Amino acid sequence: MIKLAYSIRSANPDHAGAARWLKGWRHRLCVGLASFLIVAGSEAFGADQVLVNAGKDPCSIFAPTNKMEMAAATELATYLAKMSGAKFIVSPAAEPLPERGVFVGRVSGAPGDGLETDAFRIRVQGQRVYVLGGNPIGTLYGVYALLERLGCRWWSFNEEDVPTLATIALPEG
Repeated sequence: MIKLAYSIRSANPDHAGAARWLKGWRHRLCVGLASFLIVAGSEAFGADQVLVNAGKDPCSIFAPTNKMEMAAATELATYLAKMSGAKFIVSPAAEPLPERGVFVGRVSGAPGDGLETDAFRIRVQGQRVYVLGGNPIGTLYGVYALLERLGCRWWSFNEEDVPTLATIALPEG
């Protein structure tokens, strides 16, 4: 009986392949896990734009003098303050743009050409965050999308969930 089992095992070519597959599977798992840790670590400790750090040193928010885009910037400042406890200042955008800040709406030098009506784009480049819209309504949609990305939820006109975050950071991209 032992000889029979041995002969079946040695005659089966899939047995050796299964051992190779298992060894390869372990290798793929280790490589995948290492890749995940490298990517996750680079996002967690990489070049994030910190909007507020431990409730202190909040970024300034800049918007054009357009009434609707200024209202969108004010809405962003209000909810970031609710989240972090820090006071965010909204200012009109001036030339040249500062190196650090949140830029809401069509400010000069912002990478937002070619957006459709009511469309928006959120982009983090270095120490700048751009919330751009194809028009002022698109900018407002972009502000709410950014706030939702940070965890805010609106269930009805009088019911909302706003997370408490002492530090608010956005990954570059």
